[in-house]
Amino acid sequence: MKKVIVLFLLYFTTYLSGCFTCSNKDGSTTYITIHSAKGLFYSFDKNGIFPYLEKFNRDELGITISSDSTSERIEFSLLPSFINSAYACSDPYEVYFENRIDSVSIFTIYDFDENHLAGSKINELLNPLDNMGETKTGVDIAGLEFITQHFKFFKSPKYDTLQFLIVGRISGEKLFQTETEIVIL
Repeated sequence: MKKVIVLFLLYFTTYLSGCFTCSNKDGSTTYITIHSAKGLFYSFDKNGIFPYLEKFNRDELGITISSDSTSERIEFSLLPSFINSAYACSDPYEVYFENRIDSVSIFTIYDFDENHLAGSKINELLNPLDNMGETKTGVDIAGLEFITQHFKFFKSPKYDTLQFLIVGRISGEKLFQTETEIVIL
């Protein structure tokens, strides 16, 4: 009987402490599913950081591949007070991506240079950028899994007309194919 009373008091005090420490007792989890992807070809500014879409600097070019069409499923939950206090009122809203973009191959539609003529795979000319804008060298971009990924060319094109075909897979969904806009330098 004493154990039951002690457990009840412990639960009750934990419940009350949760009532006074957190104003929001509910939570939600959002599950996002990617259905299609798109590619964007752009130039970086003179500092090589921010993307430009109007002017193109042949020595600072990049491609971004990102999710284009997504669906969301949201699950709401009412968290018991003692769980809220255990999380110290952290943000109870979470987001999970149920799939990723992977197996990416990028092809040039027009001649890029003498070694990469029209139809050539150019994965080896691109380095992925990390979240701080730094390039990661020596990474096989075909093996990356991502929601959105930025790539930077480490070699300048020899020819003026540029357009790229991006082929990849959305895990759990299907293959995708998209083309960037044509750009004449």
